[in-house]
Amino acid sequence: MSFYRFSTGLTCLWILGLPATSFAQSMTPVPNSQRYEPTEQTLGVIAPQGKARLIQPVTNGQSDKPQGQVTLETKTPKLIPPTVNAPPLEEIKTTSVAEVVARQILTLASLPTQLTPGITPVPNSSVVSSSPADQQPAADTSLSSSTPAQQLPGETGAIQAQTETPANQSPEGVPPAPDSPVTPDSTAPAAPDSPTDSKVEEFKLTPLQQPPIRLFNLETANQLPAGGLYFSGGIRNFPKESQVSRGGSGREVFYFGVDGGVTDKLQLGLSFSFYDDPLGRTVQGLTTQEFSFVGIAPNFKYQLLKQKHLTLAVSGSVEYLSIRTGSGVFTTDLDPRNTTTNATIAGSLKFPITYSFNSKLQLHFTPAIAFFPETFNDASFYGTGFYLGTGLSWQPLQRLGFFADLNLPLGPGGNTISSDSGEIIKQPVWSVGTRYLINPAVGLNLYATNAFGATPASQLLAYLPDGDQVALVAGLTFTPDIGQNYQASFRSGPRVPLTERDRQLLLEGLTLTSANTLLPGMLRFRAGIGSGTGFGFAYGIANDAQLEVSGEQLGPGVDLIESINYSADFTISLATKLRFLDQTQGDPFSLAIKAAYAQGIVTREGRSRTSGFIELPFTYQPIPQLALFLNPKVGLISFTTPVGVGLGINYQIWEGLQFIGEFTPLITGEQSVWSAGFRYVIPKLNLGFDLYGSNAAGQNTPVGGLVAQEDPTVGFNIHWLFGGSQKP
Repeated sequence: MSFYRFSTGLTCLWILGLPATSFAQSMTPVPNSQRYEPTEQTLGVIAPQGKARLIQPVTNGQSDKPQGQVTLETKTPKLIPPTVNAPPLEEIKTTSVAEVVARQILTLASLPTQLTPGITPVPNSSVVSSSPADQQPAADTSLSSSTPAQQLPGETGAIQAQTETPANQSPEGVPPAPDSPVTPDSTAPAAPDSPTDSKVEEFKLTPLQQPPIRLFNLETANQLPAGGLYFSGGIRNFPKESQVSRGGSGREVFYFGVDGGVTDKLQLGLSFSFYDDPLGRTVQGLTTQEFSFVGIAPNFKYQLLKQKHLTLAVSGSVEYLSIRTGSGVFTTDLDPRNTTTNATIAGSLKFPITYSFNSKLQLHFTPAIAFFPETFNDASFYGTGFYLGTGLSWQPLQRLGFFADLNLPLGPGGNTISSDSGEIIKQPVWSVGTRYLINPAVGLNLYATNAFGATPASQLLAYLPDGDQVALVAGLTFTPDIGQNYQASFRSGPRVPLTERDRQLLLEGLTLTSANTLLPGMLRFRAGIGSGTGFGFAYGIANDAQLEVSGEQLGPGVDLIESINYSADFTISLATKLRFLDQTQGDPFSLAIKAAYAQGIVTREGRSRTSGFIELPFTYQPIPQLALFLNPKVGLISFTTPVGVGLGINYQIWEGLQFIGEFTPLITGEQSVWSAGFRYVIPKLNLGFDLYGSNAAGQNTPVGGLVAQEDPTVGFNIHWLFGGSQKP
């Protein structure tokens, strides 16, 4: 019995000697979302001087993965304020051990369960949490790629990047004063506008992330915000039919437009539409050798009403039209050898109505009046007509939208001509397709339509003749950030800065296209002689998107077209390249698409040649010194469509010096194209030089990479990169 009493006494002494927090910690399971580290100080009990540390994960609202931590420190013993319901000191001294343990458990349970919300609801905005504090400095806080909070159409949204400052600590990292109390309440997040506890960076949604200001051929009541800019352009390619003898890569309508938000209610714009080809079919049995249609249209849109679900606006345009025609199309002269060129004025007035089911789905109604002359060149013309337009826009994903629209001509005028009689007739005008955002500021439009023009009045016209031929359209929309503070990328985290080797690979190959794109604001210049003599400029308009223009005197090619040689011309080319995957930023490889249009200026036959090109370049770097290229490409050239698959290698022998080898077999039977040589890029200067041998007809325009010369030549190129933003 005496031994039992002795052992029991030792046990009680041991229990009483334990710090209460250590005992509670050992008895209470800690959730995974909150880890409590015991220290020498207890909460609610006087203990030796020390500190308490609470580590709480900060989430981005989508994952439980810890993203950061908040550390609470105290330099002097403090009591839990009465707001936490901590027991008085005297009561603790007289209560039993069991009560002390129970109260300590309740005290721990009363701590906040979330110190910093990863996503805080903000009206018309979304909050994107910052990168882990222990991984990135505050200045390099990364943005999440989570979808911006949806909002009602027409409302200006915002994306906020929030960087938390450790609780009870100044922004400069100075610890709190020794007499500053530390309580569970002090760990609660400060208000978003508190300058001492958080740094908030706000990004506006780009116009492409908001409901569309127009569909492919239909005006909506949605408006550009004040200061917003909206560029659009592309090519409509109508098929040619066998009854029309003249060649060419198709029947193209080129269009371009720019819109600007003057105020949140007033939008001004200018649009341009151009066609210069024979028509797709004969009219009255006559082969139309010449038809040109040019439209230039200043326009406006004013928002009359904006409610939660309903928006009303009015828009109008005054348009200058120049038409060159022959063989019975808008002329009484049926002699195919004669052409007539004349100009006129047209216009439009539209009343778009938009109903929003939610932020992703909208229904549009657009009654319109088109004003065209009744006659042109003493022949019947379109005249004044009423139209009823309707359309649907659905944006199920942040980067993907689907549009469809229909314009019904009600009369009294018409919107196309009959191939049989040459009379003015009516035909519904429609379009359907999709828009994919390469980044928040750049969208790729792919759709089908039978619309002829792209100005506000001519987009109500159907293609000539009959209006039943369908064009495939590729277009680009771009909303530059001029003082608007748009988010620059959908990627989460900061962009990885480019190394010297990465910058060297921003240069194209000799005849192959790289999947890499220039940085925003970067300009690339290239010029050369040898296998084609010419120049090229490229400009990075945004992350993963660049525009190019090049000109070249091609060498004499072989095997391109039987009895017709499309080389030996001076050719101007316009191109765009859009990147979908980027190995530098963590993707398994780099992937892009490049589309180009080329126009021959002078030919031996005395008339210009046109051609189109589409490429799908892949780039893969197994090691930094080695880059491998796969470059499928196709040319749309008159009566032939050459298809090649380019294979290439770029190996860095030592810093700045590279070996380049390229081979493009043409699977459609033409002669293969090859190039090989050395490139030296002066480190830090972004200035490079090529010395190569090749049998290609050119090095600067897409034509050269698909056309072989009979004999190889030696050539020299110079490259120079300027500028380039490292904006995330």
